[in-house]
Formats: sequence, C-alpha cells, structure tokens
Amino acid sequence: SMLRSDLTIVCSSHEKSLLTHHYKIPSNKVALASFFYPEPQNFQLSPSYEKRANFVTIGNFHHHPNVDSFCFLKDHIWPLIHKKIPNAEMHIYGAYPTKENFNLTNQRQNFFVKGPADTLDILQNYRVLLAPLRFGSGIKGKIADSWTHFTPLVTTPIGSEGMSEESLIDKDWDINQYCKPKNWGGLSSSTSPENFANDAIELYNNKELWLNSQANGIKLINELFNEEKNHNSLALALENSFYNMNENRKTDFLQHILLSQQYRATEYMSRWIELKETNKNKQNFEKN
Repeated sequence: SMLRSDLTIVCSSHEKSLLTHHYKIPSNKVALASFFYPEPQNFQLSPSYEKRANFVTIGNFHHHPNVDSFCFLKDHIWPLIHKKIPNAEMHIYGAYPTKENFNLTNQRQNFFVKGPADTLDILQNYRVLLAPLRFGSGIKGKIADSWTHFTPLVTTPIGSEGMSEESLIDKDWDINQYCKPKNWGGLSSSTSPENFANDAIELYNNKELWLNSQANGIKLINELFNEEKNHNSLALALENSFYNMNENRKTDFLQHILLSQQYRATEYMSRWIELKETNKNKQNFEKN
C-alpha cells in the first residue's frame, strides 16, 4: 500500500530511515509527522535538583507495552534500586488502571501505583523518570513529556528510538547508532535489569549528569519536536506531493503496476469473504 500511495506519513525519523533505506521506498513518498510541542516555558520556576525526589513513570494502562514495563520495573528493576536508595519512592501514573494494576503497589518497597494524574506538571516534582520499555514502535510520548517538564530519564534503546539527533541523519539504519545517542536527555543504553538499575541510581545521585541531561532534554524537544517547525515541514511535504503528483507518477513504474491491480485484489478478497461465510453457514447448519 505504501508503494501504491503518493505519500506515506510516519511519526518517527527512525521509521522514515527504515522505509527509505532498508525497504527502498522513494524518499519523496515518505513524510515525517512527529510530535508538535510548544517551546518549554518557565524553566526558571522548575524545582531544582535538590528540591526534587523519588522516581516516576507514566503511561496508559490500556497500552500493553506500558503495562509490561510497569511489571518488569516492579519485579526486576525496582528491587535493585530500592536496595541502594531505600528512602526513594517509585510512583506510577496512568489512565484506566484495573484492580490488578493497583495490586502492583508494594508499600514495604515504596512502590506505588497512583492511577490517573490530574496534570503532567507533577513530573517536575520528581528527580528521574523511568521507562524500561521492552517493545513498542513509534516515538514515546512519556519521554517527550518528561523533557518538556525538565525531568531527565532512563530508558532502553526501544524507548529512545527516533528520539535523538542521530535519528535525523538520513542514512541507513545502524543499531549501534540508536543504542548510545550522544547528548541525550538522560541514559538510554540499558538492555538488562542490572544495567537499567545502575543507570537509574547514577542519574539520581549524580547532580552534574542530571543537569547535563536536563539541558539536553530541553534542547531535543526544541530541535526534534518543535511545533512550528514540524507543522511547516509536514505542510511542505503535503504541498509538494499534491502539486507534483502527476509528474511523480509518470516515473513511478511500480506504483502503476500496483494501482492497476488493486481492483482485482479487492475482487479476490470479496470472493474469499464470500467463501468463508458460506463455509461458516454450512458448519452451523450441520451442527443443528
């Protein structure tokens, strides 16, 4: 369907690179529609390193990668952090928690599921956000939200995918490039519970690292997800695709083939559905 279309819009620069370099989709047929964040405001009013405490994470409980990360955090990562920083607390915020989700709370280990947050401004009360994501695609809203509230974070290579300056480089994808982005808004190379816990402890206790990560996060929000810049970029891509559509189609031989076949594909799909329903009705009749 991408080859048949005039333009495919993706949310991640990582996905754009994969499509254009690995899957050979022409670059003029792929556009980036990333986050659209206003420039972070009132940095001077944000609590300082010393006035912040505890760890936090956020995420909708209807989203399986979030729930998996919460459980992984509780069972494998938090016990290691709690052992080294026993007075710190872990708070999880998110919409649609179930009774089972709330049961993750463990007061003896200072691990608390809080449920929905009234405002994302609460992120500024915490020293470090944790996002131990093990799977999932696209760019991660919790990471961008953390940066816009001046809070550094620890995540995995899955979490940082498409959210670094390196991801904007238009070249073939390199796993090593995304595992260790430079000048990032936190730490993002951990692939084991032990390494993740060590990174969390280091970022929590190291003021210089924390301040550098905070500054990098603000910079990345403005460079990668600036509202005005990304709106203009998307508008330009849509405009170019529309006004150059006829000219582009003349040289897109593969698109011509796929367009000419799409109605036949629909025909055979409809035949398959008809046959499926016929067999289903036959089986129900035999049961009765």
